[in-house]
Amino acid sequence: MGLRDVVGGGPLGFSGMGFTFLSALVPSERYAAKRGKRHKKMTEWAWQLLLLLGRWYPQREIVAVADRAYASLKLLSRCRSLRVGC
Repeated sequence: MGLRDVVGGGPLGFSGMGFTFLSALVPSERYAAKRGKRHKKMTEWAWQLLLLLGRWYPQREIVAVADRAYASLKLLSRCRSLRVGC
């Protein structure tokens, strides 16, 4: 199991600073296989968290910053449709 965080900027908008305000416990592929469940890729979890943020803050611009573990053209395309900056 891995923990993935969504980090938000402070109320003053300091660049480079943020705080974790939403986390998702992401089961590994092996964990899902042991329990006979479908494995969801990390990019699918990221998309779900971005959708949730979009619902919570429809008036705010969402900027997603990620490393290569989240690299996916499908995720990038979905972010464009939701108007998320990547």
